[in-house]
Amino acid sequence: MRQGNATHAPDPRLVALVGIVSSHFGGKPLEVVSGFRAYTPTQYTPHSNHNLGRALDFRIRGVPNEALWEFCRTLRNAGCGYYPNSTFVHLDVRDTKTFWIDRSRPGEPPKYDAPDGSADETTADVPSEPEDQAGSSDNPMPAPSPTADPVAPPN
Repeated sequence: MRQGNATHAPDPRLVALVGIVSSHFGGKPLEVVSGFRAYTPTQYTPHSNHNLGRALDFRIRGVPNEALWEFCRTLRNAGCGYYPNSTFVHLDVRDTKTFWIDRSRPGEPPKYDAPDGSADETTADVPSEPEDQAGSSDNPMPAPSPTADPVAPPN
């Protein structure tokens, strides 16, 4: 993952989860909105997993973001953010499963439905254009093969 001249290898578990998500939606390419982001003092969430290569904001053309978010919520030990007033879904790897909805618009402070302190970011933290280096509609992220058991068992 790259931001300007700063780079950071993506967490291997995040790569595996992205592969599972892509496979679930028929292998469609993922459009990366934001991957690694170097820490800045102005970011709303000072503990963002983006700063560690453990988070990705993305979309899949032809898949509603709500459906994408619902599937991501089935993944083990993952953070999943849904932004109904934006163009992406957030996915990160962590020690526990959590999810959130942020109804803010780009550039606004977060407006969480049920704030619990576990959200990884707000729409104000995300660049408005896809990152060229991490992948976009012209350079989609390839779907890797999933690794052992990162998905929660069926209910």
